[in-house]
Amino acid sequence: MKTIDNLEAWEVLVVAARTRSLSRTAIVLDLDLPKVSRLLHNLEEELGFALFDKSHRPISPTPRCAELVKSVEPLVTGFRNLEIFTRNHLTDKLTIRFAAPIELARLFFSEALLHYSSDHPDVEFAILPEVHPDAIRADTVDAIVANRLPLDDSGLVVRQYNSSSTPVFATPEYLNKHGIPQSPEDLSEHTGLLLKTVAHDPTDVLYNVSGDCAPIHWKNTFMTHDQMSLKQLLLNHQGITVDLYAGHVLEELQNRTVVPILEGWEREVWTMCLITRLEDERNSPRLRAFAEWFMITLGTQMRNFSKLAHMAATVAFDRARRQSGN
Repeated sequence: MKTIDNLEAWEVLVVAARTRSLSRTAIVLDLDLPKVSRLLHNLEEELGFALFDKSHRPISPTPRCAELVKSVEPLVTGFRNLEIFTRNHLTDKLTIRFAAPIELARLFFSEALLHYSSDHPDVEFAILPEVHPDAIRADTVDAIVANRLPLDDSGLVVRQYNSSSTPVFATPEYLNKHGIPQSPEDLSEHTGLLLKTVAHDPTDVLYNVSGDCAPIHWKNTFMTHDQMSLKQLLLNHQGITVDLYAGHVLEELQNRTVVPILEGWEREVWTMCLITRLEDERNSPRLRAFAEWFMITLGTQMRNFSKLAHMAATVAFDRARRQSGN
């Protein structure tokens, strides 16, 4: 099959023209970067003209490519909508492609979605790894859990269900060996355990209750892609973390194998939200019903759990103050 007859190739072109980044296109469409490059190269070969100006970053569509995308994008959208219609209306079940951070899917969402499917036999789920919000517009997922509000919410339904932050954490063993930082500036003498995902850059600023901010720097850093790996590194006394949700270390806070430090300083607030496409909800009452259930049921559970996590961290700080005599 020629590349110009491949719907996926045209979808790659449309998304690449929008994102102006091959790597981001690969993330949005969940494709390997070499495949994205290959499809675009083959399109250029078969069309006989360059699609992108790659002499600078970000890349930009050539004038002929921009005109082509205007013509092709409605067709790509139409074919994808036809696939959704076929899946949702010509079959008994609605498959909701649900993307969330790995640890949240494993610890909170998977079992809940299984129960939802049991109660609603006409709905099933495909649970996918965390994606960038652009994936919603590219129609590669139907619903995503994000930890911040999208900058552009046009055409989206954004349901905020929780807001939470987290203290800075370390283990007593690490602090005994490397010393206790007394200010954010002191972190420059320590190893930082940081989180980096497709939708989350490593934290580089801390905030206090007065609204002041302090840029942070590290002697060494170690980055990982999910909270559970971050937790394991912490428990192995490898460094200090500013990105680990307190709810993931409730037991460790209670038994004092993990302690909060730098009281009053926290990372940027996580604004947790469920995002869907407005058009999808209009076309699928079952998707809309699921999103509303998510807000009422799982949203309430997550807010209550965050309160427990905040309380556990507060108790740990109080205990540390009593022990120090302050």
